[in-house]
Amino acid sequence: MAANLDSVPNDALLDEIKRRLSLQQAQNDEKRLILIGPPGSGKGTQAPILKEEFHIRHLATGDMLRAAVA
Repeated sequence: MAANLDSVPNDALLDEIKRRLSLQQAQNDEKRLILIGPPGSGKGTQAPILKEEFHIRHLATGDMLRAAVA
């Protein structure tokens, strides 16, 4: 389903296109991040922010393990 962009200003659309193109170039370099820290250190808070900002995948191994055991 396509989003209705009629109410979005052209400048905002162009900025988003430029941002995505620059990210696409950066993704060609294949980056991997591993967030390590004790419980409550903010890994789960920062991961979705990084995912959104850099258009990368977020794999929560703890969630995967809990789902596999359940």
